[in-house]
Amino acid sequence: MENRIIRIPDISADKSPGTAEPFRLAVVGACRGAGCSFVSARVLKNGMYGGHTPEGLRTLCELGSPYFYLALGFDRRFAGRKLCSFSSHKRHELNMEMGYNWYVRKPDETQIKDAEVLRSFYGAAGNFIVYDCSGLCGEEVLFDVLDASDCIYLVVDPLPTKLIMSQDLFDEIRTGFPSSEIVVNKYGKGIHKGELAAFLGSRSYHVEEFMPIEKIYKAEYNCVLV
Repeated sequence: MENRIIRIPDISADKSPGTAEPFRLAVVGACRGAGCSFVSARVLKNGMYGGHTPEGLRTLCELGSPYFYLALGFDRRFAGRKLCSFSSHKRHELNMEMGYNWYVRKPDETQIKDAEVLRSFYGAAGNFIVYDCSGLCGEEVLFDVLDASDCIYLVVDPLPTKLIMSQDLFDEIRTGFPSSEIVVNKYGKGIHKGELAAFLGSRSYHVEEFMPIEKIYKAEYNCVLV
């Protein structure tokens, strides 16, 4: 797109994570398209659902499918300055933008080895680190990431066909990590709460309301968080 279409606000900030051990939050979708990256961005911006968000530097570390590099225009945001790469950044090396620290994958970084995922996981700097695990479904390294995280958000799409597609991974994660917290994305009218609760096996879950598509379009055209 032309530069005149995409407006990139200059609201970066410099922060230091200090030496305290970070709080690690893994966000994983129960199926493709559940909204893992969307929820990751919302939590980065707004904090944890129904709980205390650790203070200090907030970081988003993209472990799965590349998304944020294009969606937020990182090629232009970091024009003229170094963007530390996903898999080779030095420990505590920062990519500050919009007041947050970012470790994102470029569009051509699609074939990433498990060792690189774990190196990025443990090498990420920040006090509150959100790990976007979209695209790691079915990968063994996903469970290494979940096992090392302080909290897990398991994202589901309440559309019945999506719930059916989610069944196996949802059950596997809930069985292996019973303390994982469910996030129902795209929540809105038309959802049968009883059927949804029956599938989830619980009436305790967080909700991310269905967001009008025009807001998502506007955010991407302006390369900002929705």
